[in-house]
This record gives sequence, structure tokens and C-alpha cells, in this order.
Amino acid sequence: LSAHAAATIRRQDPSGPYTLMGYSYGTVVAFETARRLSELGGEVAALILLDPIAPWKDALRDLRAIYRPLKQGDALAATRRAFETVEVALGLEGRSPTAIDDAHRIAMRRYRPEPLALPRVLVVSAAENPAAWTARREWRRLIGAGMEVMEHPGEHFTMVRAPHVWALTSRLEAWLGAALRPM
Repeated sequence: LSAHAAATIRRQDPSGPYTLMGYSYGTVVAFETARRLSELGGEVAALILLDPIAPWKDALRDLRAIYRPLKQGDALAATRRAFETVEVALGLEGRSPTAIDDAHRIAMRRYRPEPLALPRVLVVSAAENPAAWTARREWRRLIGAGMEVMEHPGEHFTMVRAPHVWALTSRLEAWLGAALRPM
């Protein structure tokens, strides 16, 4: 996904500056796209990560993927997810993913990000997301001390829906205006 995104962006504007943003799983894609654009000589001026996840560190995500079908009474789906989780963890999965969600889940488990220095990075965490602190700590390890953090009302899904999304839009516009202002 990030290779395709970087190639598409470069076709439209070969050198930048670029401002990228991702939400949830999209934060991983936006980060990797920024890394690829930087490697290709493009200037990434800003990166915004909205309630980022750190799937390479989030073992609870796999447990939730198994628990959800169990909670819904679907033991077969829970068993399938459990086997997939073990196969991926051991590097044994050999079948092609049957759905886009499966492909994303496998890609997230395999992804190992490399540190990336960018001039402006904003992480917006949902105030009611209990996993936000762990994810922020992992992203700070990759991005460094220059990473700015902003907490925003709501939980992972509600922070980008009304009424929270209107305030989020205003806050992001203000941050971008200050972050991208020539010095």
C-alpha cells in the first residue's frame, strides 16, 4: 500500500513538500509512505498520526480478534482467528489471504518499522483509548523526541465522528498552519 501511495504521490509531485495523515491502521501506511518518499528524495514536511496503532507491539489486538467472534457466539470464526494468529506468529502461514482484512492483519503483524526523522510529526491520541499510551511510546521510539502529542476527546472510533470530528478539524488546521509556516 505504501509503495503504491508513494509512487502515486511522486507522479503528481516529484519532490514535495508532502503532508501525510493516517488514522488507525492508516497511520502505519502513512508512516511507511513518508519513509519511502524520503528515501526517494522527496521532502515530507509533516506527518499526522490519528490514534495510531503499533501492531508489531500490540499482542492484545490478536486476542481481541479471537474474543470478538467468541462474544458473538461464533466459535468456528474464533478458532480460525486463533490458528491464523499462531501461524503468523510462527511464520507458518502459507495460504493467500481470502479477504482484505486478512491481508491487512497479516501485513500488520509482519511489519517492522525503521526509525524515521521528520521535521514535524503530530500524534493525536483518543483520550478514552486505553492503548494510546503504549502506542505513543512505541511511535516516540521510532520518531524521536520531536514528536508532538495532542489528546483529543473520544475513543478510537468516536474521535473521528461528530461531534468530536469538528473540534479535531479545527485543531489540525491550527497545527498545520503553525507547523508549515515558513521560519
